[in-house]
Amino acid sequence: MKFPSLLVLSVATAPVLAQVDSQDEARTHRIDATTSIHLLKDSGQPAYRISVDAGRTWCEIKHTDPMVHLVYAVFDPKSGEPSMPAWLRAPASSDLHLVQFATQNLAAYDRVLGGLGAKVGSYVPGQCVMARIPPDKIARIRALPFVRWVGRMHTAYKIDASIHTAMFYKAKLPRQRYVIRVHDADKATLLPAIGKLGGQVWNPMEGTSLMTADLAHEQVLAVAHRPEVVRLEPAGEAEQDMDIVRWFGGADWLEPNKAIKYTGKGVRGHIMEGAYPNHREFPANSWRQRPIGVRSTTGATHGNATMGVVFAAGTTPQARGLCPDGQASFTNYNYVMNKNGTRKTLVAELQNTYRMMMQTASWGYSRTTQYSVWSVEMDELIFERDMPITQSQSNAGATSNTRNSRPQAWAKNIISVGGMRHYNNKNPADDAWAKSGSTGPASDGRLKPDLCAYYDSVYTTYSSTGYGSFGGTSAATPIVNGHLGLALEMWTDGDFGYPMQAGGWTKRYENRPHYTTAKGLLINTAYQYGLSQGTRVQQGWGFPNVQNLYNIRNTALIVNEQDVLQNLQSATYFVLVKSGTPAFRATMNYADPAGTANSSIHRVNSLDLRVTGPAGTQYWGNNGLASSWNSSSGGSANDRDTVENVFVPNPRPGLWTVQVTASALRQDGHTETAARDADFALVVSGISGNRDRTGPTLDLSTPGAGVLKMTPGNVPSGFTEGWTLLSVTTTRPVGQGAELGLGWDGLTTACFFSPKITGWPFHFPNKSGTYPHVAGAFTFAKGLTVDGMMLYVTSTGLANSNVSRVKL
Repeated sequence: MKFPSLLVLSVATAPVLAQVDSQDEARTHRIDATTSIHLLKDSGQPAYRISVDAGRTWCEIKHTDPMVHLVYAVFDPKSGEPSMPAWLRAPASSDLHLVQFATQNLAAYDRVLGGLGAKVGSYVPGQCVMARIPPDKIARIRALPFVRWVGRMHTAYKIDASIHTAMFYKAKLPRQRYVIRVHDADKATLLPAIGKLGGQVWNPMEGTSLMTADLAHEQVLAVAHRPEVVRLEPAGEAEQDMDIVRWFGGADWLEPNKAIKYTGKGVRGHIMEGAYPNHREFPANSWRQRPIGVRSTTGATHGNATMGVVFAAGTTPQARGLCPDGQASFTNYNYVMNKNGTRKTLVAELQNTYRMMMQTASWGYSRTTQYSVWSVEMDELIFERDMPITQSQSNAGATSNTRNSRPQAWAKNIISVGGMRHYNNKNPADDAWAKSGSTGPASDGRLKPDLCAYYDSVYTTYSSTGYGSFGGTSAATPIVNGHLGLALEMWTDGDFGYPMQAGGWTKRYENRPHYTTAKGLLINTAYQYGLSQGTRVQQGWGFPNVQNLYNIRNTALIVNEQDVLQNLQSATYFVLVKSGTPAFRATMNYADPAGTANSSIHRVNSLDLRVTGPAGTQYWGNNGLASSWNSSSGGSANDRDTVENVFVPNPRPGLWTVQVTASALRQDGHTETAARDADFALVVSGISGNRDRTGPTLDLSTPGAGVLKMTPGNVPSGFTEGWTLLSVTTTRPVGQGAELGLGWDGLTTACFFSPKITGWPFHFPNKSGTYPHVAGAFTFAKGLTVDGMMLYVTSTGLANSNVSRVKL
C-alpha cells in the first residue's frame, strides 16, 4: 500500500485561491494597500471575489446578497424600501444610516468610512452596517465603488413589533420600562436627552451597549427617533422557569476514576438566583466554604433548588448534587434589575474577586420567539467575559407556541437547555420530550436548545431547610451546569493533555478552558435520544455524559482557541480513524459578537466546518443534522449556527481532513489582536493516536548528550512498512498537533521522504530483530524538544501510535 495522501500534510496551511482575469479591470477596485475586490456576474447573478494580498491571488467566487434582513422587512433596497407610516420614518435630523456593501463586510471598508467621518456600528445582515454619517459626506460614501446603497435607519426598524401594533391601533401605551440598545459609544448623549424628553433612566447599565428607562406613550417614539438608539423594546419582567441524574449523565461512573474522586473539588460556580446558604446540604468542608452570597443575598426556594442540583453535599443521598464538593456562590436576580447592577459587571466581579468558572440561570425575562435586546446582552457578556453560562429554554412545550422561550436562551454564545421527561426511572428508552420544555429553532433557523436534561422528578433542596421534587427546564439547566462543572474539573486536572499551572485543585480558575471549548466538549460527547423521543429542536445535541467525555480524553483532538484566522483563511487538521470505530464526531464552536435585535439573521461572523473522508466524501457542519442523528454528505456551508457538528457512524478507516474556514469576518471576533480575526474551539473524537496507548506506542527518551532513544511498543503484526515521524514544532500540548497529533515541519517531511532501509528508524520495512521490533537511537542537538509518532501500513489500513515528547 502506498501513501500519497500524506503528501498534502506539508502544505496543509496553504490557501487555495484562484487567479482573476485582468480583462475586467474596470470592475476591480483597490480598497487599500492589501485589499482589492473584483465585481462580476456569475450565471447572470451579481458576484465578487476578494484579494487580501494586493491582487496576487483571489478567493473563490461568492454571490452578492442583495437583501437587507430586518425583522421589520427583508428587502432589496434597489427595488425599493418597505412602506411605513410617516410617523415611523426617521426624522430629517437623524444621521443614523444603513450602508449596504457590494460584497461581504470587510475591515477595509470600515476604515474608509471612518476616514470620511462616519461612526460605524453594528453589522446588519446580509452585507450592511449601521453608521452615523455627517450629512455632507453621504454623497461621497454613496459614490464609493464598494457601496451598493445608503439609506436611513428608520424608526420602524428600531422598535419592537408590540409597539408597532399598539400604535397602529391607536392604543395608548402605559408608562413602563424599556430596554434600549445604543449605537457604538453614544450612551453619554442619550442619557440626558431621555430626561429632557420626560423619561427616566432606570439603569444606565454601564459597561454595556444597553440601558433601561421608564417611558410614557408620547416618549417612546421621541426616544426611538434619536440617532443614538438602535433598538427599543419593552423590558419585560423576570420570571422563573437527583440520584438518577448522577447515574444517567455518568457522574457516578466518573467519580471513582481518580484517587481524590471527581466531585467538583475546586470547581467554582455561580447560581444567578437567591439561595439559603445555611441549608444542611451546603456545609463547609476541606474543599469549600458555605455558599458565598454576592451583592444581593435574599433567599429564594427556586434558586436554592438549582443550587442543590449542582452543589448539594449528599447529606440526604438521593439529593446529592453533581459537584458535591464544589464552591457555590449566588446572587438574587433582583440585583441586575435594580438601578445599578448589570449581568456583565456582576460576572466581572465573580471572576476577578471570587474566581467563579461558570454560571447558571433558571429564569429569564418575558418569553419570546425573537432574538431580543436581552439576547444581545448575553452574547455581549459571554463574548467579552469568556464564562460558560447555562440558561433555561423555558416550559412552553404544552402551549400553542412551543418556541416561546426566555430571550436569554436565544443568545448564540449561551448554553441553552431544553427538557426531557424521564418518569423517575433508569430506563432511557421511555424518556420523551412529551410537551415539556420550550423548543427551537430560533427565529433565524439556528438550532436550539443546545443540550437537554431531566424536566421532571428531580429531588433536591427545594426548600429553605428541607427537600422537594423540582422540575421544568429550571431543573434541567443546573443538571447541565453540574456536568459542565465536572468537565471543567477533568480539564483542569490535565485529563485532556493541556499543561496546567502548578497548584492542583486550587488553581482551577487559572487553568480553565475557554467557554467555547467547554461547550464543545459537552456537545461532542452528549447522549442523543432517539428521534421518536425528542427531535433536534426539542433535545438539542443531547444529554451531557461525562463518562463519554472521560473516555475520549486521550484520543480527541482539541483546539482551545489557539488557531486564529483572518478573513478567508482556513485551519486544516489531519486525523486517523481506525477500523471498527463506531462513530466519528467533530464539533466546532466559536464566540460570536452580539447580533442586532433589529435583524432577522443573528450570526455575525461566518466560520464553517467541513470534514472530508478518506474517499473524498465531504460533510459540511450540521448538514442533515436538523432531522437526523447522522450527517448527510454533500450540501453546502451552514449560514446560521455558531455550533457546527459532523457526526458519521461507522466511519471509513483512513485519513480524515477537518477544516475550519473564516468565510466572512464582519466584526472582530478575537479582540486580543489589532486585526479583524476570529478563533474557535474544535473537538474531534472517534480518532486514534494523540495520547492513546491502547494501540501502537512510542516512547522517546534520552540518556543525555543530545541522543534520542526511540522505543516502539505494540508493533502491529504483519505491517508492510512504517515511519517514525519527528517534529521540533512543539508549541502545542502533546498529541494536539494539526497533523496526526504532530506539528508537521521540515524534520517531519525529511523523515517521511527518507528511503526505506532495514533498521533505519525513520522509514523501515518489517524485518524481525530490527527496528521497530527493537529500540533505535539517533543523535540530535542537545537542548531540542522533540515530538515523535509512529505510522504503520497494515492489512487493514493505517495505524498510528501516541505522540511522545522529550527534551534532549
